[in-house]
Amino acid sequence: VKEPALVAYTISGNANGDSWRRILVIYNGNRHNVTLDIPQENWVVVANGEEIDLHGIFKHNKAYISVPASSAMILYAD
Repeated sequence: VKEPALVAYTISGNANGDSWRRILVIYNGNRHNVTLDIPQENWVVVANGEEIDLHGIFKHNKAYISVPASSAMILYAD
């Protein structure tokens, strides 16, 4: 997806000994929600633009995710 003001990246391999094996970080700088294709895995959303909870806000296993306007989302592979 070519979307201005959208940055997404993954961190793999239990970075720095972290227990999360794969982390997905998405920044949406747009003034509208953006739907982004993501690897289909068992993700746990820990930040969703309004809330942060290291134990998980909700689980997500679809091949796409909607990111709220002007926000960031952080997910890790379960």
